[in-house]
Amino acid sequence: MAWSSRAAAYLDLPDPLGMLADNLLAVSFVASDLTTTERATDANKRPWCGVSTGTIYETTHPIVRVHPETGERMLSLGRSVNNFVGLQRYPSQRLFERLQSYLIAPRNTLCWNWKSGDVAIWIIARLSRTLSANPAAVTE
Repeated sequence: MAWSSRAAAYLDLPDPLGMLADNLLAVSFVASDLTTTERATDANKRPWCGVSTGTIYETTHPIVRVHPETGERMLSLGRSVNNFVGLQRYPSQRLFERLQSYLIAPRNTLCWNWKSGDVAIWIIARLSRTLSANPAAVTE
């Protein structure tokens, strides 16, 4: 497993890219299906048996979040980002890839080889779980 520091990724951005990120809104799509959620009870599922209740929610959100206690700025992307407001799909994908490269850069990422008894604690607002782009670069 790897964790990326959202704060380190933001600080790592070149100034022009950081200024763009500060003003950029992402459009994300999240699918929800009452019949497949862990919290759905049998009573909730029964009337919907065999019927898809999937709903796709579209949200618009800033890609730079500010930690409520420290004021620290953090780059916040996710797999559900579809595009950026004001940009078409292809330019959005290219920009997403560029921004994501700072989140998964080895200098902003901690990788861990798990052993029996290991425990990890992290502040979810500051870190992202990521797939390591270079599994051989695992550090302890």
